[in-house]
Amino acid sequence: MGIQNGIYKSNILVSYAGLKADGFQNLEYEKSTLALGAGPTASRITTTSFDDYFYDNNKLRTARIGYIGEILPWHANTNKFLSNIGFRFGLELNGNSTQLNSTYNAYSSSLSSTASSGATTTSQLNSVDFLTQRKIDYYEAFVNGVIGFSYTLELKEKHRFFFSVEHFESVANNGKYSEEVKAFVNLSSTFGSSSSSSTSPLLIPFTTKVKGGATTELVGNRFQFGYTYQFTELFGLNLSYGYWDATHSVTDSKVKETANPLTLISSMFSGSSSSSASMSSALLGFYFSGAPALGPLPSTRDVRSQISIAATLRY
Repeated sequence: MGIQNGIYKSNILVSYAGLKADGFQNLEYEKSTLALGAGPTASRITTTSFDDYFYDNNKLRTARIGYIGEILPWHANTNKFLSNIGFRFGLELNGNSTQLNSTYNAYSSSLSSTASSGATTTSQLNSVDFLTQRKIDYYEAFVNGVIGFSYTLELKEKHRFFFSVEHFESVANNGKYSEEVKAFVNLSSTFGSSSSSSTSPLLIPFTTKVKGGATTELVGNRFQFGYTYQFTELFGLNLSYGYWDATHSVTDSKVKETANPLTLISSMFSGSSSSSASMSSALLGFYFSGAPALGPLPSTRDVRSQISIAATLRY
């Protein structure tokens, strides 16, 4: 929608899109090392795991409400090229909602224990897990400052070609992350074989939840060009193509998982729980299951393109 008044023109935008995608993968790698003792009597326990989650029925909802003012400094010039050059500035509210759903994952984990004597014991577990359900929800909202450039070419009053380029950056934002994993803990065995080959698995269901707030910066550029046919002076039909390229950078995160005691109970009931290395590894896993996230903050590139048909109203 455009509101025109000589040297100044207002543009009000309201948009919404709902998208769905399948076939998304996310490979997670973890490695932790625990040192017991000091000097020549020290021993080390290293746990390494690969977890490849497969996501389907994923959803993205995005909405944008904005006001863009446009100054046409040469609007009264007899030269049509100069009269239709505009400089843009404004604010917009941009929101995104993402939901990812995983119904199975491929898992590989290894435990390596090195004693003070130099002897090393290694155990390995590989599996495809169809019992674990994982759901991730992420919401973010931004208030963006916008600056840009535009040009409109009018031919025979009814035909209008337009082009615009804009740069936008967030000046305020809010984000919320939540993750829920429904799985089963095997209380009969973990790494290696149980002491009895006839032991049946004892599966206990449990749910792990991770949630918290996040601060994210959004910086990007977009352009749009298209054609409008004016049926009347006030009403027209618009066909356009738009491209959006932005970067989401997390600057602060309060996301934290609650330590789950079942990760410790599982090892206590396992056939190999008598091993001090196995027990130490279980304690290490229990501790880190409730620790804040470590490592660099993530950054994501957001690229979109669209072809749209819209009715335009000028007044």
